Amino acid sequence: MNFTFDNYLFSDIHKDAYGCRPSSSDCNRWMDSTDEEKQQWWDSMCETIRYENEMLAKSQAKAIADFESRVEMNITLGAGDRHTAIRWILDSFNPYELDFHGAEVVAYSLGLPYHGSLIDEINCVIDDNREDLLENGDPLERLERYA
Repeated sequence: MNFTFDNYLFSDIHKDAYGCRPSSSDCNRWMDSTDEEKQQWWDSMCETIRYENEMLAKSQAKAIADFESRVEMNITLGAGDRHTAIRWILDSFNPYELDFHGAEVVAYSLGLPYHGSLIDEINCVIDDNREDLLENGDPLERLERYA
């Protein structure tokens, strides 16, 4: 049998697969396992990581499609261009979070990938409109003013 596991990477791959470091009992069980058992466990964790990555990619693809639909809807509603349509979407976010976190808060909130041309574009819109976004204040405060 060809062994591909690595004792030094066990904790890292466990975290990637399950979202947390292994417990001390897991570490002890790992160290007490035979090479064959370690390889089985390793392969199972690798498969879990592959599955999670596939699900993340599908989820992000749907989030991008949903975002693009919102952009198109805003253009239809009168935004005029893509830049303004994205700005309208950003108006629903807390401006102080946009100022501090940039497009990362948008990516987190909407399930978008944290890197790539879309995030660069959102950051560009934030940078171009930073003063206007901050001037308008918190969206909840704006709602209270108009209520």
